[in-house]
Amino acid sequence: MNKTLLSLLLCLTFGVTAGPAYDLFGDGVFSLKWGAQPESVMATYPSGKKTKNFGITLIEIKDDRAVFGLNRSKNDTIRFAFDSENRLSGVSIDFSPNDFPMLHQKLITQFGQPQSPPSVMSGTVILVWENDNGVILSLNRQARVTSLSIGFDALQKPKNTKEDLGF
Repeated sequence: MNKTLLSLLLCLTFGVTAGPAYDLFGDGVFSLKWGAQPESVMATYPSGKKTKNFGITLIEIKDDRAVFGLNRSKNDTIRFAFDSENRLSGVSIDFSPNDFPMLHQKLITQFGQPQSPPSVMSGTVILVWENDNGVILSLNRQARVTSLSIGFDALQKPKNTKEDLGF
């Protein structure tokens, strides 16, 4: 009985331990906190262009900062994405398609292997790392761009009734 209880406690303890992705990105990215409103992002990045894509608010900036030690072009893009409550919930950083192998290795070194073999759809390669306490990393390679996405799905859920949702 004591061994079973100890095993259960160890499993629960390890299940809530933050991993490397949460340690790095659990509080946000690029000087922004997860859950920030679009106005906060625009205040931090006034050159950003705010758009809507399928009802999702996006703010796009051109930015050439090095990420993971890889140089990026002044035409490369960073996109900030917001959830249905207009809270910052993801960011996507574009790289040259030639950066895919090195970025892939850097992500493996930092965060371990992706959770499953790559998905390949219409020439697009997608690698996804295991959810780390709400932080989800993915690497996407298309013909013209490689993108690293960092998502955060641990924001407080909205308190809606069935009626609020139309049921």
